[in-house]
Amino acid sequence: MNNRKEEWAISRRDFIKYCSATSVAVGITGFPALVRSQKQPGEILIGMAHPLTGAGAMGGQEYYRAAMMMVGIINEEGGIKSLGSAKVRVIFKDTETKLDVSAAATERFCQDPQISLVTGCMVSSFTLVTSQIAEKYKVPYINEGALSERINQRGLKYTFTTRPTSPNYARSFIAFIEDLEKKIDNPPKTVAFLNEDSEAGQTIGNNLKSEVLKSPLKLRVVEDILYSMNAMDLTSVIMKLKASKPDIVAGFHYLGDSLLLQRQMKQLKFDCMGRLTVSGWEPLPSYAKTLGKDANYLLNTSTAYPNMRGIAGLGNVNQRYEQIYGTPPSNITFLMFLAWGVIRKALESVRSTDRDEIREALAKVEIAPGEFGNYGVAPIKFDSNGKNIGTRPVVGQIQNEKIICVWPEEYSISKLVWPTPKWSERAS
Repeated sequence: MNNRKEEWAISRRDFIKYCSATSVAVGITGFPALVRSQKQPGEILIGMAHPLTGAGAMGGQEYYRAAMMMVGIINEEGGIKSLGSAKVRVIFKDTETKLDVSAAATERFCQDPQISLVTGCMVSSFTLVTSQIAEKYKVPYINEGALSERINQRGLKYTFTTRPTSPNYARSFIAFIEDLEKKIDNPPKTVAFLNEDSEAGQTIGNNLKSEVLKSPLKLRVVEDILYSMNAMDLTSVIMKLKASKPDIVAGFHYLGDSLLLQRQMKQLKFDCMGRLTVSGWEPLPSYAKTLGKDANYLLNTSTAYPNMRGIAGLGNVNQRYEQIYGTPPSNITFLMFLAWGVIRKALESVRSTDRDEIREALAKVEIAPGEFGNYGVAPIKFDSNGKNIGTRPVVGQIQNEKIICVWPEEYSISKLVWPTPKWSERAS
């Protein structure tokens, strides 16, 4: 992940504010630390390992805030009733966006018999390791953030991926382009895949290409590029795009490299009909705040956006989140909402905090759109490998410096702007 100026670190003051309305264990200093779990009667302890510092801080903080809000709601509404109204308490560890810290925290959580379930740890390459640790100890493990489909292709019995994985996004990309081919006069005919080179980027790129090649789309692949997510200059990448002249550019990026791409695309006057980012960080308010009007017209596909139509409970959860944190939820926030919807539903069906009983309950979870935690457009259900097979990402577009749902039409609040205006045609 990139460690550029756009990264910000959570402050002690803000952390304490977040904790005041929730139920999280903190260290003596008041900042997240791996705390010895001192389970009280009538409590369910859940270990949570995510970055609040380091290169992944911004995403980790989004996950943390969402989790604390959901725990607060669960406890306010009487806790887990099947377990005698037991309250949920989170034991949190800041992983610092480091593999060794993530692995160590996961192992310590798993070794503590009082902890019933573990969640983590956002980064695909890290989660490949931490999920294996949870499997070793037979501890239910929730992957709410990592994209790689390899996580659930290794025969693990205790890992459940609640978010859409890369094939879900690739199929939604195909459905979106198919819809464009039916409804507009100038759909894209050529595509370039542009991805950063981590586990997540490579997985997304492979799935996008595979789905396009086997689809009936009239879409020809003209370029397939991987670049270093730590690159400080992407001129050579953009010049390749200019030479291949794709109608649409699609792929996965982290925040810093996506900002750099957009800036240099403008500087080098690279124009295309549309640029679509898969999952990613572009819907975060900081993206448009940093770029201003230059962020407009960017497309993104994600689980959910706060301004979708027709989703039960979405307005209430948006309002509560904004009241607590002073900002609307983001696409990353909704991934954690989804995870906690799954956790709550599983816990409500067990009679003890036995790890194997919780694992069996997780495998049977189904959550309809609009139920607690699921503010997307499709039901949640797991296959035999623990992968969520029910999710269906939607497409948003940044308009007037805010991400707006534009597809499918029944959930959109604004029309898609297509094609993207050329840089020379945009107001400065």
